[in-house]
Amino acid sequence: MANYDRIQLLNVEVDREDVSDHLIIPQLPPIPEGDWNQGHITKHPENGNPYFSQHAKVILPTICSIWHPRQIDWLELEQAQWLRSNVYTANFKTTVGGISLADEIVIKFARFPWELQYYEDETRVYERMENGPLASSASWNVGAS
Repeated sequence: MANYDRIQLLNVEVDREDVSDHLIIPQLPPIPEGDWNQGHITKHPENGNPYFSQHAKVILPTICSIWHPRQIDWLELEQAQWLRSNVYTANFKTTVGGISLADEIVIKFARFPWELQYYEDETRVYERMENGPLASSASWNVGAS
C-alpha cells in the first residue's frame, strides 16, 4: 500500500481467478487522501476498473483483554521473516519509550475478524501464566493506533 504511516483495512472484491496478491496489488487504484482507515474496492459498474466505492474512519476491531502494561504500536515494527500465514518475526524500528528492546520478536495478527477471538483467548492464557513458572517476560500486546 502507498501509505505506511497508519493502519488501513481494505476490503477488495475479486474474481475467483484474481485471489493471488501478486495479481491483485498491481490493479489497486490510488489510495484516497484524507483521514480514513477502512476502504472498499470493487469494479466500477461502467468501465470495470477497480475503484474505491467507499472509505471511512471507523473503530477497527482489536483485542480487548489487554493485561500487560507494556504495549507496542504495530507501526513501530518492521516485519522480518514469514513463519506461517499470520505469524512473522519483526524488528523494532527504534527504541520504544526510550527502552532498547530485543532485536527480534514474534508477532501475530488476525487476517479475518473471526480470528480475533483466538488472540483474545491466547491473551487470557498469558495473563493467567504471568506469575507462573512458564511465563515469558516478552509477552506484550501489539496493537494499531
